[in-house]
Amino acid sequence: MRIKSLISGVVLSLAGMVLLFLVVSLFFGGPAISDHTDSLGDGYTYFSANSLDKTIMHSGQSVIGNLVIDYQSDDNFIVALRLKAISYECARRQTAFYRYTNDLEYWLIDKSKNKQFVTKDAVEFARLRNENNVPESLKVNLKEKEYFLKKIDKLNEHGQIHDDDCIVDEP
Repeated sequence: MRIKSLISGVVLSLAGMVLLFLVVSLFFGGPAISDHTDSLGDGYTYFSANSLDKTIMHSGQSVIGNLVIDYQSDDNFIVALRLKAISYECARRQTAFYRYTNDLEYWLIDKSKNKQFVTKDAVEFARLRNENNVPESLKVNLKEKEYFLKKIDKLNEHGQIHDDDCIVDEP
């Protein structure tokens, strides 16, 4: 009788641990919980893994890397606004991560021609849009920049990156 009771207790404990693991995984785990994708057509996809990991990909390859702060698309074009990031490789941490800058990049992708244009100049971007007959309805929102700059300042303020520990890889 005592052995039967002991076995029942162990089985219940294991079931409880499995249930606890599933609940914790659901709330804190898996990439499926926080990932967001948006199909932009012709093999292009917007992918957001978290609040500071936002890219546009084509056929599984990154086209516009971190940090896409706004984008719009139609059947022919994608316009995007990106805050430039500097990639750091840290030997002590054996990982790579990004330091975001205040530098904006304006992107135009012509999906039908599979051509990409990038500029840091808003006037040049307007010229590229005009030249390629991009509809006025496709616009990027500069207001998003301030939101992301606040998040980035908090990361930099808390010493997330120590330059003497890292090797800088300017994209």
